Amino acid sequence: MNNFQTWFEAQQGSGLVDIKFAVMAGKGVTSTAIKNELLAAEAVISAGYVKKTPPYPTSVIPTEVLKVIEAAHL
Repeated sequence: MNNFQTWFEAQQGSGLVDIKFAVMAGKGVTSTAIKNELLAAEAVISAGYVKKTPPYPTSVIPTEVLKVIEAAHL
């Protein structure tokens, strides 16, 4: 069993139902690379290095761009 499978089974035990990846081959992108990135991100979050709150703008954003950002949070 690999690291991703171990992580996935633990997440299923916590209630995760399914996860899907859509990977388009090219430039060294593989499903294994995506899974490794997911595991790395999960480790950083679990270690408390990343806030669990959604990001918010901290600079001046043109109103047209701000409208797109706000619409994406619906």
